[in-house]
Amino acid sequence: MEMVLTSDPANVNYILSKNFSIFQKGPSLKKIFDVLGDGIFASESEIWENQRRIAMSLINHSQFQNFAVKTSSNIVENRLIPFLEHVAELGIQVDMQELFKRYSFDNTSMLLFGRDLETLCIGLPDLKQEKAFTDMEEAVMNRHIIPEICWKFQKWLQIGHEKLREAKQVVDQFLTDFISLKCQKLKVGNEEEEDLDLLTNYMKIMAEKSSDSEEISEKNLKDELLNLAFAGKNAVSACLAWLFWLLATNPKEENKIRQEILKFSPVGKWKFSSTEELKKMVYLHGAICESLRLYPPVALQHKTPVKPDILPTGQPFNANTKTVGWSQYGEKIAWSLSQEDGSQKEEESNMSNLSSFLHSMQDPKVENGLNVEVSRCD
Repeated sequence: MEMVLTSDPANVNYILSKNFSIFQKGPSLKKIFDVLGDGIFASESEIWENQRRIAMSLINHSQFQNFAVKTSSNIVENRLIPFLEHVAELGIQVDMQELFKRYSFDNTSMLLFGRDLETLCIGLPDLKQEKAFTDMEEAVMNRHIIPEICWKFQKWLQIGHEKLREAKQVVDQFLTDFISLKCQKLKVGNEEEEDLDLLTNYMKIMAEKSSDSEEISEKNLKDELLNLAFAGKNAVSACLAWLFWLLATNPKEENKIRQEILKFSPVGKWKFSSTEELKKMVYLHGAICESLRLYPPVALQHKTPVKPDILPTGQPFNANTKTVGWSQYGEKIAWSLSQEDGSQKEEESNMSNLSSFLHSMQDPKVENGLNVEVSRCD
């Protein structure tokens, strides 16, 4: 468990942005994420840069962005809202975090593979693929907090969180089936309707290059899709869960967002047809940014130095220190030490301040102080 843990902004910037030649993910992180193969989570240097470049070019494409908006809207309108209306009529409690996980899983599945698995519906059916992903996620989390020799022993015995043989088989078959179906569809072709999911776009890139063997290409494709599914499934659901918890504990902020929605939604309907309309809702944007700052879905990152170095704050460390991490929870931890009333007031104040700042960014008359606020927002 030897590690250097820092949340100082100067150290974080030094480790994350300035010294890729010194700080790498290292072999220990690759072992932790071995269930995800050679995808972007554990890749290094040029391989990581190439994977990120391809993924970002596909995700940022305007057609995919429109596809993502349409997909999310359909799931919210046709399944999430009807489900909430159903439980409201029955007057029963529901685990919102579970709903957000299912929403994220369905949304991610649609964006990656072009197929909605419909796990978010009345009755909340169990799906073995979703459970397999959850088992793998819990194993990775567990590996962060217990010694390597312990989880490797569990893995050898196939017990506890390391009982993953069946989960790996389920996920592998899950990906294989989607890739096989997509191959058949691309061979047949359909000029009238073009799939916009990431699997289709990745396979088109593979077909254009066609330099590696089919076996290696399919392995890399599986790893990429698995890593993207891993990231998309929990990051969005965690953000939504914390956002609505913050709104539930800050009713004044909730009311302001409701008023903003009523102001900008067409004819008072709680529905927006494009992202351009959503850009007007700066107070909602501020609340989301603040919830991400207070409760980031990915709160801890790992790096391993390849040679001795000294952080900007003066902390020395040796080469191959097991883990150099930084926690983005620093400010939240400080707040939790204060009195409950003071924390809530400061939390609400920060949400209001961030919203005011976002409003000021749209005002061409406001020119002073933006650098400080932008840095804080980042």
